[in-house]
Amino acid sequence: MLLEPVLAISIKNICKMAAGSQPYVLRIDDGFVHEILAEVVSFEKSLVIVGQLTIELDDVLPGDIDVGDMISFSCERLDVISWRLSEILCSGITCS
Repeated sequence: MLLEPVLAISIKNICKMAAGSQPYVLRIDDGFVHEILAEVVSFEKSLVIVGQLTIELDDVLPGDIDVGDMISFSCERLDVISWRLSEILCSGITCS
């Protein structure tokens, strides 16, 4: 189980979609690029959800997007970054 959101890197092509659209995450070919349709849960933190997966966007959302809106976008990759794990592993030692 992830404790923190997955990070969507280099997002582009953000479009507002119809309410009630079915959320999805689709990997393109065998690469890292993904197309995503998700619900906005935090405008200020640029957070969206797809099912139980929370995704943080690496850019701000356009001003016409609101919490509860469905949006589609693409990203160059999805990263799992756990700051808590990093803090635990680095406690008491110097990490770079």
